[in-house]
Amino acid sequence: MLGNFMLCFNGIMPLMLLMLSGYLLCRLKVIPREGFAQVDMLCYKFFIPFILFYSTRNADFSTGVDPLCMVYAALATVAQYLISYFLIRKRLPPDEAVTLIHCWSQGNLAVIGIPLITNIFGSETASIFSLYMVVVNLIINALMIVCHNKFKGQKIPLGELALRVLRSPYIVGSLVGLAFSITGIRFPVFVESTMDSLYSIASPLALFSLGASFRFGEARQYRKHIAATFIVKCIIMPVVFMLPLVLLGVRDLSLLSMLIIFTCPTAVATYTMSVGIYGKPALGAQLVVFTTLFSMFIIFAWLFAFLQLGFVSA
Repeated sequence: MLGNFMLCFNGIMPLMLLMLSGYLLCRLKVIPREGFAQVDMLCYKFFIPFILFYSTRNADFSTGVDPLCMVYAALATVAQYLISYFLIRKRLPPDEAVTLIHCWSQGNLAVIGIPLITNIFGSETASIFSLYMVVVNLIINALMIVCHNKFKGQKIPLGELALRVLRSPYIVGSLVGLAFSITGIRFPVFVESTMDSLYSIASPLALFSLGASFRFGEARQYRKHIAATFIVKCIIMPVVFMLPLVLLGVRDLSLLSMLIIFTCPTAVATYTMSVGIYGKPALGAQLVVFTTLFSMFIIFAWLFAFLQLGFVSA
């Protein structure tokens, strides 16, 4: 028991400490808030897409990927969105509704998921996880673009929607990595070494920047939204989507990948799409903060239980 506890603890605590470091340095004004804004943009446009490219490129399609889980992840992603949409759409003003729908539907798989799974089970596991993530990201990005524009009162032609999804830095990184994985293309040693170095700093920098973005000042105003999100996104939805997998006998790497997908905190895109398309940015920012804090403990509990029950092998 102690071994499994320490495995979970040592996997999750580095993420929390990196985010705490970013938060404290921002609060202490060691780095001005404007500086962190630039780091956010750098992570969004380069480092997180690079994480996705690097992880997907190194994935081995011949082992570890469960077709059943791939299909399940795709269908569950759509189901999670539909549940969120029909629960929320008429209960809140449009700008708050679309922000909460996004929060409940999309997880921060690149920034939280990949480093977490790497810390606990190694980079090979992260490569397999990234393949599931490609499928989930393609679907949820398309749904979220449509959703934000629908609440804004705009319709998007299918061709324009496809272009918007494919232009997303995260999708570009994933698809380019997928192409490299399929073709087996590799770079000269000095380029590979440089890429290894970039990958080693990409996740810590993204977590550091995420922590610096935390703002707690408006939590009281949105306490009902935060409480509902904790109950639905952090507790109910993981149970709803993980239980069938356990009953179907899914285990080890595939079950772990699904666990990360369904328990990850809300994506930063909840905030950025609220700013860039339509939504309530202040609410989005609070949801990112509190789901990140809540989910660290939820993931710890799920992972520890799975290890103890033998569903996942260390």
